[in-house]
Amino acid sequence: MNPTLKLIPDSFDQEERDRAWNSIPDEEKCHNGGWYFHGELEELLGFDLGFVTNAVSLGLTIPVDSKIGRDLHINGIYPCEVEGVDKPCIGYFWTCGRDESEYRQRGLICFTDDMDACKYAEKAYNKKEHLI
Repeated sequence: MNPTLKLIPDSFDQEERDRAWNSIPDEEKCHNGGWYFHGELEELLGFDLGFVTNAVSLGLTIPVDSKIGRDLHINGIYPCEVEGVDKPCIGYFWTCGRDESEYRQRGLICFTDDMDACKYAEKAYNKKEHLI
């Protein structure tokens, strides 16, 4: 079984966004784009974006030439803990693109008991869909 990813929800509110980002230790910060909260989890949170807070220590990033210096790079299905959420979650993560140098991180995180959302996420994962 894959290790558990820890996630913090993002927000429309800039102050909340800054609080979430600043709560991540600098050594764990990485670019997180391309994955989304989905289904009932997204409805509960009211927003579909967030940050992974332990990807670097789990070895799920790659070095890049940017301000942060690391990008999320995950391929697989991982148990997830979402800050402020007491239900088990699961994340379906994949990369897609022309090649590994031009990949795009993608993924969907759902409640494990949200069957419709998990079914959709698994289908997208298997097809390596380019989510918006």
